[in-house]
Amino acid sequence: MKINRVTFTGVDDNTSIEQLVSISKAHPIVEWGILYSQTAQGYKSRYPSVVGPVIKAAMGRDVFDECKLALHVCGSSVWNLLAKQTFETGLLNGLAQGNELRVQLNLSRHLDDTEYAALESLISTYDNVQFIRQVRDGDAGTFGTAILFDGSAGTGKVPDAWPDYPNTMHYVGYAGGLGPDNLAHELDRIAEVVGNISIWIDMESNVRTDDLFDLDKCLRCLEIVESSKYV
Repeated sequence: MKINRVTFTGVDDNTSIEQLVSISKAHPIVEWGILYSQTAQGYKSRYPSVVGPVIKAAMGRDVFDECKLALHVCGSSVWNLLAKQTFETGLLNGLAQGNELRVQLNLSRHLDDTEYAALESLISTYDNVQFIRQVRDGDAGTFGTAILFDGSAGTGKVPDAWPDYPNTMHYVGYAGGLGPDNLAHELDRIAEVVGNISIWIDMESNVRTDDLFDLDKCLRCLEIVESSKYV
């Protein structure tokens, strides 16, 4: 197993953008996950009130040209994006201009045939965007996106067993209860099931302190990964 990307999800209004840039320069493996839901933005702690083009306008520069960025779309905004609603489409267009971008769809259920067709259409529209499906039950199907196995769905629970997904056609990520206190052990457990492929890992709940995004915990996790045999 090789880890070629470490995602920290839940950048919030208290996070220093300058520190994100500094950490990204020092640790090219890192990716920042930005949670997005039109109904939760700015009202829940993990959903920053400034997203996408607004960040760029506020900083006076394209901050995320210097960082790997993943937009994690949640709730009704997933279905709005698939339906190409104006606001979600505009947000994606703004972020995708000139940036390395991944877009994760946090699905609450499996897609039907019509929704699969809508996703296929969305993917074909953005050549420079990698789309990710969050899979909670281990049934990833065969559709052509990257796949994040996350049975915890952001609740910070480690699974009893990490899913084994033998279809190496897909880029696969693993999430669920990972953090600085258990990461070294859980990496060994993940390696047992994935074999000789490249993956990414994603952390959310356990890189927070008092429900605030904690960059010190992120740095501890990066130290564990980068000093492991998996990079």
